[in-house]
Amino acid sequence: MLGGGLVPGGVVLLGGDPGIGKSTLLLQAMAAIGATKKALYVTGEESVEQVALRAQRLGLINAPVSLLAEVQLEAIVAAIGSEAPEVVVIDSIQTAYTEALTSAPGSVAQVRECAAQLTRLAKQRHIVVIFVGHVTKEGAIAGPRVLEHIVDTVLYFEGDTHSSFRLVRAIKNRFGASNELGVFAMTERGLRGVANPSALFLSQHGESVAGSAVVATLEGSRPLLVEIQALVDPGAGRDAEAPVGGSRSAAALAAARRAAPARRRRDRRLRRFRQRGGRRAHQRAGRRPRGSFSPCTLVAHRPAVAGEDARFRRSAGSPAKSVRSSAARSESAKRRSSASRRC
Repeated sequence: MLGGGLVPGGVVLLGGDPGIGKSTLLLQAMAAIGATKKALYVTGEESVEQVALRAQRLGLINAPVSLLAEVQLEAIVAAIGSEAPEVVVIDSIQTAYTEALTSAPGSVAQVRECAAQLTRLAKQRHIVVIFVGHVTKEGAIAGPRVLEHIVDTVLYFEGDTHSSFRLVRAIKNRFGASNELGVFAMTERGLRGVANPSALFLSQHGESVAGSAVVATLEGSRPLLVEIQALVDPGAGRDAEAPVGGSRSAAALAAARRAAPARRRRDRRLRRFRQRGGRRAHQRAGRRPRGSFSPCTLVAHRPAVAGEDARFRRSAGSPAKSVRSSAARSESAKRRSSASRRC
């Protein structure tokens, strides 16, 4: 990820969501570095006892790492001058403050000034400084944008807190290639590197599956095999859904339609069979089934006319509006009555 390792005088910024494992990763890295170089871990969010408990859980009890719980910049600079470490971790840069400014810790001015002074110290003493940065709800590193311009390397720690896998991506690197990718797995003993990350993005199928394809991609200098799956839904339109999100409900509906085509065909055949069977039974009984209409038009209620004795009459057309004689009306009523019986 760092293009060959840490460079003396380099400044690294590691950002990520809360609880993703930034402190765990850096504590493990400092324990490994402490075997050959002098390391100092400055924590502003936890006490020394809390860091020691996490090191005990990770099996790093006897790690040669110096711990300092401090947030004041002047005290941190004095500890660096007295200890003379080669690698320093500031966890996190948003908790540090300097007495030269009156603003609160974590403000734009405090973050910019603390990062600038520590960067100058790293360049002067040729030591490696690693900042831990908070992120906003949009996923960007909290604080001024100039913070990412000051440092030499920017790393993003990505991953789902409900999953055991983590990704470390290099966004900026002045001493090596950017867009490098590191894959880690969170275990009871901390983070462990994944030797074959392609296995994470491939599903195991005994035979070829429709709608699935394997694509070779390149992340930095690491080749990866990724499986792409497509689900096509023939249904048209969108339904209103709540409280499930639109994309999730659409995927669920598509999966349901894809998984049960035979059941839908069976239901359609069953409905047609019941409709035909019910209509035939009514026809055998000598009456029409409910819901079926004859070609004739139903005539609205009007006063009875001589020669008509039906309460509900059917006619092939609308009743005549012209004034006719009683004989003509009677003849017309007879024709309408016969047409109604035929229908």
